[in-house]
Amino acid sequence: MEEKRIETITLKAKEPKTGFGNPRKIMKKKLEELAESLELYGDFGLFLIDEHNNVIAGNQRLQVIVKKNPEQELLCKRLIGYTEAELRAINIKDNTHNGEWDLDLLAAWTADLTLDLGIDLNNKDVNERIIPDLEPVRYEKYLHPVIFRS
Repeated sequence: MEEKRIETITLKAKEPKTGFGNPRKIMKKKLEELAESLELYGDFGLFLIDEHNNVIAGNQRLQVIVKKNPEQELLCKRLIGYTEAELRAINIKDNTHNGEWDLDLLAAWTADLTLDLGIDLNNKDVNERIIPDLEPVRYEKYLHPVIFRS
């Protein structure tokens, strides 16, 4: 087995491939916020790629950057000697802070992993819940939960 190592390289935004996949999805509003952030502050992150230039981490940023300027140079860390399972685990750990999980793809990606990835699977925004949390409503001098049925 090849020894693991990491090389730092520069690629043009159009060069990395996105065929590795990513179980993280991003809603249109969040993608727009990401584009706005990149416009305002620039891209201060880096991209993780495998030995074949497949993006392991940075998929959403790459999507925004390629649309704006496919010639932009990107700072990349190329992971060499990592197994596909290790690369999937790295992708998951990189994505635990933003976006939403595609739960079917995440399940497939993690089926053979035996480590705690610290993933919060609560994808529901308060406004997207089918039954909102019950909140007490003041009626006379007491607080009562109100249940609405459709």
